[in-house]
Amino acid sequence: MGVRGRGVYEALADTDGEMYGVTNDESEKARALFEQLEGIDVSPAAGVATGALIQAVEAGKIAKKDTIVLNITSGGYKRMRQDYPLHYLKPRIFWNRALAVYHKGLPIKRRC
Repeated sequence: MGVRGRGVYEALADTDGEMYGVTNDESEKARALFEQLEGIDVSPAAGVATGALIQAVEAGKIAKKDTIVLNITSGGYKRMRQDYPLHYLKPRIFWNRALAVYHKGLPIKRRC
């Protein structure tokens, strides 16, 4: 019953897994809770994962004895802004409303 090399649907079906839908509001609340408890801000995607975990706990799908791994792949932006100066760069390529691209003031032909 391996799931390697297969899609998400097959992995969920093979393992009796479940999928959760998380609203923007639930994601924001989950992000705030994560930051409050762990001391680090997380990205919106990590907020969705955390929100899904909260739903699973509230639905009774996770027991107190269960071991859970929540892979938080990005965050810490607030801390990074506090610890390091930000440097804003001027873009070298501009896309104007007429859909013309300019690089150092010279038009570049569009490819369609």
